[in-house]
Amino acid sequence: MSAKPQTLYPEKTAQTVEQQLEQLAAAPKGHTLRTLIERLRPKIKAAHAAGYTYEELVCTLESSGITITANTLKQYLREPKPGEGLAADLTTALPQRHPRKIKPDGAQPVGSLAVPHLG
Repeated sequence: MSAKPQTLYPEKTAQTVEQQLEQLAAAPKGHTLRTLIERLRPKIKAAHAAGYTYEELVCTLESSGITITANTLKQYLREPKPGEGLAADLTTALPQRHPRKIKPDGAQPVGSLAVPHLG
């Protein structure tokens, strides 16, 4: 059996694809609703602190074409940012396990799996 010949691409093809990928990277595709609200979080929180209701904030967002309900907005603003919240607290709250110490006389600690030597 003969091996399939390897396809070779000209340098011009590599340059063209590089340029296309650079153009894509320069113009991000967009945001999900959640990432958009996360990006706007400080300004939304400031407006809410200034006395605007969630319903009024939803109207402002809708005027820019962002469709969201007041309940969803509240939920997105309430959720902890990555690295915060319960999951982060659990990793620091877990007790540290200390290795068992062997007694100077060579006896194993109580509850160890060591089998005594009979003989």
